[in-house]
Amino acid sequence: MPIDTAAHVGASEAYEVELLAASGAPLVSNPTRLEGTDHRRIRFQIEATDDLPAFARLIGPQEFTPGIITHVDALQIAIRETHSRQTENALAQLDGETEATLALLEVQDLLEKIEDRDADGHGEGVSIPKARKETDEGGQKHRQLSYDDFIAGRRPHQSGHVQHNSLGSSDVSIVRGFLNRIVGLNSLVTPVDENDEDALKAAFDLGDETQNAEAAMAAGEEFAAKPTSRPVPDGGEEEQRRNARRAKATKDQLVKAAADFAKRIELKQESGSLSSRDFLRLRALLMIICAASWRGTDMAGEKPKDRTSLQVLPVEGDPNSWPYVLGRLIFKVFGGSKPAIRCLKLDSVHDQLPADLLECWATCFWCMHACLCARLSPGERTKIQRHILPLMEQVYRRTHLSKDELLAASITDVMDGMSIQYADRLGIDPEALSRAHRSACERIFS
Repeated sequence: MPIDTAAHVGASEAYEVELLAASGAPLVSNPTRLEGTDHRRIRFQIEATDDLPAFARLIGPQEFTPGIITHVDALQIAIRETHSRQTENALAQLDGETEATLALLEVQDLLEKIEDRDADGHGEGVSIPKARKETDEGGQKHRQLSYDDFIAGRRPHQSGHVQHNSLGSSDVSIVRGFLNRIVGLNSLVTPVDENDEDALKAAFDLGDETQNAEAAMAAGEEFAAKPTSRPVPDGGEEEQRRNARRAKATKDQLVKAAADFAKRIELKQESGSLSSRDFLRLRALLMIICAASWRGTDMAGEKPKDRTSLQVLPVEGDPNSWPYVLGRLIFKVFGGSKPAIRCLKLDSVHDQLPADLLECWATCFWCMHACLCARLSPGERTKIQRHILPLMEQVYRRTHLSKDELLAASITDVMDGMSIQYADRLGIDPEALSRAHRSACERIFS
């Protein structure tokens, strides 16, 4: 994070910066003076620290009292105007939910419509202030960069957590907060106001390498409906038929959601309007699929007691088994000769990859390894490896993350949270998945 001070301190080269925790205790940091500073402003680049810094002070010939550090992302959320009635109604849809379900996509759809309407100046004026073009100190407007161009000029992130996110003060960032809470990343959720906090608690109270690869990944189809987490009751034949119909409807809805996402990405690619909101949707959809998956098959007699009515996607024996559904979704973004990731536009105001994108990339990594670590029959494992291994290589390489970035907490904490939430129901060994991630990093950067 950049730290600025606008104090008139004379010979600025004689000063260093010290970070302090909220308690006033000094924090271990590695400040690097940024180029282009002058006598009026000193700028330092500070690597992430274990504790969030609350104060900073200059150390040098002249003595300064500590100054309060302003965390822009937290302020953007804290000063957000009261939600519109439509926004509150959208959040109310999540009341009682303890899993990522398709209701989350409905909420994001509504929040995006409200934001887009507001940005056009046709809204009630109660949701998101109209976006303004930010300028740097020279008065130059920030440019939109393609993902590859942004990566070429970004500052690599190697440790700790990234504090900035590309969703800014958007109400859509509430969806990101829900997803982080599901996988236990409460510390990564930007503070919200009291009205949001009640809603959050109610919603999530949780402790081209292969021939014709796109056709291969499209061999099956898609997804599931609004579920409950109760075990399937052991009723009579009529009850079993009702359960089967509900599961089929849920599965069809999930499949349709995945197909709709693929169409959305194609249209966004054509119009050049792919944004970080689309990758938040990808992350949400991947987690919805994981929540709807299980480690067994729908073969007769295979009905484990811990399977819930939510889990409708089997591990194999179905063209819409969860490894294929996950693979098709990720292929749509990272696979083929013209991957959608290259069409993502990022604002040059960011000096490193935003946290929300890193969380999406980590979720993609986890899902790829989950497909490869699943308990499959030998024949099915061979088919999955033939499609997923080349795709996994593309995902790693096309995010353009360095080895240090791939192994930083900003990635591994998300993957660990995914394992805690989903590994058991998918029949995956979390340690094996973690080792597979490290091995992939070693292999790619060897």
